[in-house]
Amino acid sequence: MVQSILDLDIRKKNDPTFCSTKADYEKELKKRVKHYCQKSYKKTHINRAQVRKDTVCMRENSFYVDTVRAFRDRRYKFKA
Repeated sequence: MVQSILDLDIRKKNDPTFCSTKADYEKELKKRVKHYCQKSYKKTHINRAQVRKDTVCMRENSFYVDTVRAFRDRRYKFKA
């Protein structure tokens, strides 16, 4: 829809410098799409709130506790 309106505007203007390159055309199209979205949806960025579950505390995880104890024990052996 926006692209067809842009094509019609290019034909109406009959200006060879208006959107003469593909980069200019894409820039103008992006500008018009952004403007359209701002008017129709009232925002440009989507912010989503996520509800996350609590993770298990590392102190309650047996693998973590065992690893820390093993490291501590090795450290005391090397220091002694």
